[in-house]
Amino acid sequence: MKFGIQTWGSTGDIRPFIALATGLQAAGHDVTLYATDIDNRDYSEFAEKAGFAINHIATPVIEDPAELDRIGLACINAGNPLVQAKIIINEMFLPVIEEMYEAALELCQNSDVVIRHFFLHPTQIAAEKFNVPEITVQMAHYTLPSRHLPAPGLPNLGKWFYPFGWWLNRTALNTLFMPAINRMRGREGLPPAADLTTKVWSSGLLNLFAVSPSICLRPVDWEPRHQICGFLSIPDSSLSDELPPSISQFLDEGDKPIFITFGSLMPKSTGYFYEAIDLFRKAAQRANCRAIIQVPGDTIAALPVDRHIFYTATINHKIIFPRCALVVHHGGAGTSHSTLLAGVPSVVVAHAADQFFWASELQRLGVAPKILRIKSLTAENLASRIGAVLHSPAMKDNARRISAAMKDEDGVAKAVELVEKFLTTTKTQRSQSLIKRKPRFHI
Repeated sequence: MKFGIQTWGSTGDIRPFIALATGLQAAGHDVTLYATDIDNRDYSEFAEKAGFAINHIATPVIEDPAELDRIGLACINAGNPLVQAKIIINEMFLPVIEEMYEAALELCQNSDVVIRHFFLHPTQIAAEKFNVPEITVQMAHYTLPSRHLPAPGLPNLGKWFYPFGWWLNRTALNTLFMPAINRMRGREGLPPAADLTTKVWSSGLLNLFAVSPSICLRPVDWEPRHQICGFLSIPDSSLSDELPPSISQFLDEGDKPIFITFGSLMPKSTGYFYEAIDLFRKAAQRANCRAIIQVPGDTIAALPVDRHIFYTATINHKIIFPRCALVVHHGGAGTSHSTLLAGVPSVVVAHAADQFFWASELQRLGVAPKILRIKSLTAENLASRIGAVLHSPAMKDNARRISAAMKDEDGVAKAVELVEKFLTTTKTQRSQSLIKRKPRFHI
């Protein structure tokens, strides 16, 4: 079977699809992945190792680091997740939408099945035009209404409020985003879609949630097409499975340190970067703990020397997180899953969009304190949250319990199983449909 996969966004939006492409290729399928990266990351090494084809479309979306910081600052100052999403769409999605759509048309012409990032309505339009089955993948479970889940961005007033909360949520989303989507659909000769969450973000055939079932059990009122497969993760062959001697020595010299990472959201321009480093150092000092801070490798030599602080470039989180007391992070889906798998609590400093949701989920699971917002982050409030976690046996126990439950999960294998089951079912249904329509001749 020939699979075409298309995704867009930051590394947290692309690596899960690389993992799925790897799994499908290993299962004997022919896979081509089209990726549009907001930064300038090249994923060719993953594709070459796994044997699937990859094409980087309109990458980088934003080439100038200062421009990325400007957009990031605009999102932070906006505060409201819906307004932040609008900024991201206007600055990082719409400028390359036509290039992504042309790529989607090409992908659909050469694929038996298309799998897309839930956000990519151009891929959905291309699939409809060529009558190609399409599957969606979502990285969080807050995008689909349920009587058993609270709507994101609203206070949790109890289950009686959930239906009304989802109505408010869907009304706001449809008002903001559906007019532009339906204009594009109309331009391409397709009827308008009625709802963002159930008709655009979710495939009508199969919609996968790349979320650990230890975090979210599948709500019973979801249609069968909505399935939780588990987190889609793949080892990074460019990262060692062993800790560098320098970090091992630092770890052995004292108490477990905290680990601080904002991933791809670490400020890129010089001024903001050094302000962030200074804040991290002061917070660790106030919390009376040691810290490992993840930074771009080319900045380490210029950072201030401190025997309680260790600076590291990109490192394998699977082997460093379990050696730390907690992780301070931005609340991305990938990092949140990694902390839980490692069995360590979190302090979340949310920047935008789904990070607020993941912060609330980690708090709900009892492995993180109340959310911090990057807009109001200070050394004092960060140190206070760090101290609260370090002195909470309950958070540590909860993290270890969830980690134990996640050990046997294999999101990629489950996703491949669900996709292949879907294909088998679809093939059977089509065959039965043809038999029913077969004309009968009487002699």
